[in-house]
Amino acid sequence: MRDGASAPLNRKPGPKPGNPRRPVNRRTAAALRVYRRRNAVLVGLGFVAAKGSGLSPYDVYLASQLWAEIRERKLALEERRCYACGGEAGQVHHGDYDEHTLAGPKFIPGGWPGWLERSNLYAVCDRCHEWAEHFLGEKLPPALATKRLKARRKKNRLDERAVPRAARIGKQERKAREMMSELARLIARDEEEG
Repeated sequence: MRDGASAPLNRKPGPKPGNPRRPVNRRTAAALRVYRRRNAVLVGLGFVAAKGSGLSPYDVYLASQLWAEIRERKLALEERRCYACGGEAGQVHHGDYDEHTLAGPKFIPGGWPGWLERSNLYAVCDRCHEWAEHFLGEKLPPALATKRLKARRKKNRLDERAVPRAARIGKQERKAREMMSELARLIARDEEEG
């Protein structure tokens, strides 16, 4: 190859490192397809960035009032507990980017409560969200990230320790029950005395 010799003809140059048009592997290619489909769904729902803003439809969606309401309601429903580790949740992970999950409750009769129960959203802490969505410097597709969250939940045995939602009692309800018990005890004592 020295002195003017050319490269062999059967070798094709590979993709340049960091070239966004040529995925590094199948997982990255799958993630890019998912994010393109997500952006198409969001544009169909009306989340379009102003020209020249440099924002994606997903950035516009995350800044919207709809997403703020979905996020707060999901965190409140899950009592701000991380799905994967049980810590304090501050983020919501999309398990899928379908129209049902992104558009909110307008597709489900019964409004918010029914939609939140059926949505593919997970309340997670910052640490678990970052861990689930990134692996060896790559952003993973949401389905794979969700599998990672479920594996972490299983490892932490949260399903074994979980108390059914109907059995959970908030602080105010617990205090009211204690006051009622105390009142009943006082009434019983007064009846015995008098």
